[in-house]
Amino acid sequence: MPAFPNLKHEDTLRLIFAGFTVLLVAVSMAFFSMDIAVIATLLCIFVLGSLFIMHYHRETAKENVTLLKNFQDLQFLQSQLNLRKPLPYLTGWSASPALASRLYSLIEENKPSYILELGSGVSTIVMAYAIEKAGTGRLVSIDHDEQYAQKTRDELKRHRLEKYASVIHAPLIETISNGTSQPWYDLSGLNGLANIDLLIVDGPPRKTCVDARLPAFEQLSGRLAPGCVVVIDDSDRLDEKNSLMAWSKSSDSQRNEDISCEKGISIRYFN
Repeated sequence: MPAFPNLKHEDTLRLIFAGFTVLLVAVSMAFFSMDIAVIATLLCIFVLGSLFIMHYHRETAKENVTLLKNFQDLQFLQSQLNLRKPLPYLTGWSASPALASRLYSLIEENKPSYILELGSGVSTIVMAYAIEKAGTGRLVSIDHDEQYAQKTRDELKRHRLEKYASVIHAPLIETISNGTSQPWYDLSGLNGLANIDLLIVDGPPRKTCVDARLPAFEQLSGRLAPGCVVVIDDSDRLDEKNSLMAWSKSSDSQRNEDISCEKGISIRYFN
């Protein structure tokens, strides 16, 4: 666990106090007796120890809440999906249980005809199961990595879901976004890309460039169907703030829903 991730205001005050304590130790050693320096040192150790303990307990409590939420979401998916094989693990770079369960619910409630997903993976499998259960809809998932795209295709085949979803390799090419050029998906291989009822923005990965997912708004906002829902994953990351602002400022955006979870999910409902 990192020592000081996402420090809160009270943590900053404690650090300032600890800094003054260290300064007190230095002054005591320079101008006063060794006894005073020892007392100041012990005080410094006590303050810093208390800070670490409080931080550890707060982070542990936060992790426990996240684990409980993940467990509830996994239970929900298990109860709703008629799984023929175990799902790949929903950990690390994969879709979070919160995202997977929310996507299932959106398909169950809205029954979208055309779903476009940027970045394939476990979420592709979950949505394909949801489409099968809903009895309507088609999912197209694009991925810049051919190996990963093939891995998702193999999973679809293993679960016998190929007729509900397809995965297309779309390599990253230089794309003009917000007046600058940056790598984004090559959409030339997608025919009839229009009337998107549900859009999931979960790629490209942020390691490709700063604001890696920002071009999605400029490239796809004009291809949305009336009443489209846009789901933006990893919305708690600083890299996604500009992307979120672009979608939020759209005049067609009716309302926003932000879900507090491990990575953050933001949902935009359009007119």
